[in-house]
Amino acid sequence: MPIVSGLLCLAGAGWMLNRHRKIAAIAELVHADLPGPGTTREGRDRLFSALTERADQLRAALALFPEAGISIDLRIEGTHQLTLELTSSGAMSGRLSPVSPQLARDVESHIECVVLDEEILLDLGGTFEGSEFLELLTVEILHLPPDFELSGDVHVSKRERRPQN
Repeated sequence: MPIVSGLLCLAGAGWMLNRHRKIAAIAELVHADLPGPGTTREGRDRLFSALTERADQLRAALALFPEAGISIDLRIEGTHQLTLELTSSGAMSGRLSPVSPQLARDVESHIECVVLDEEILLDLGGTFEGSEFLELLTVEILHLPPDFELSGDVHVSKRERRPQN
């Protein structure tokens, strides 16, 4: 009996050590440096690529935690916020704010979306579509100058669990 309990303790310690390593890797990803704001096309592309890569790494690392939500918060020229949310399957949805009637019409003419009072909800598919939408938004819809500033960060949060009927 002492041998069995010793083996169980050893297995439990191994499980806890493995879980601690995974959590430490997640914390390292969350706190690792990202490129600063970009004001050139290359800088903005580098930032967006780093953000989507980090979000994808977090999605893989957080597979053990299905209630974890991963989002990329982009600030465009300090006036608009585009929040991109990654699902566990790698699909991407977005929320754009603030909304004006003209912005809503312009976005609706380019992509399927739902316009609410304070934000526009977008279904963007994968990360490639997210980068295409960002380009479309900044160049064709908002008509920003070539040196506009894009900044952003990746966030991990707990998703609300909906009761199943």
